[in-house]
Amino acid sequence: MSRSLSLLCCGLALALPMPAAAGDAPGTVVGPAKICFKYSSFDLIAGERASDLRAGVETMALKITSRKGSFLVGESESYMPLGSHGAPVASADGTIVYRSTGDGDVAYILYGHSDILGEGDKHILSLTGKAFNGSKADAQIYRRFRIGDPGALKCGMRYVYGWDVIVAAMGDAR
Repeated sequence: MSRSLSLLCCGLALALPMPAAAGDAPGTVVGPAKICFKYSSFDLIAGERASDLRAGVETMALKITSRKGSFLVGESESYMPLGSHGAPVASADGTIVYRSTGDGDVAYILYGHSDILGEGDKHILSLTGKAFNGSKADAQIYRRFRIGDPGALKCGMRYVYGWDVIVAAMGDAR
């Protein structure tokens, strides 16, 4: 079933279009599918599920459920740069991945370039959750993210957020 436009999370986020199964919340996608955000994309593999979008003016978070467990993808245009991040654990196609550990939790911080955000690599994505344990197997997830303009990509779902979405939602509500 395909629906054209869904207004999510208090008028702050839109998901376009929507290949969800019957009974799924608006904006849910089940892999395989490419899902796109404002500055990045991710390839869901068969059986993975993207759901529970939360968004605001400069940030969004989305839950991904996989065989390894679930994790949150946070994308923001206003993350603070990491002060000290050591050597990257991976780098491909302009996306640089750093591992962060603290209090027994493992997170991945992804940097990359977006023409919209200006020069240099920026902290765009944060990945956190039980699906990560710091092993080499984590690469099976973080290597499927790409930072860059997803505008030309064929995406099964586009999750957008920001002031332009709020303004559009206000116009639709009139």
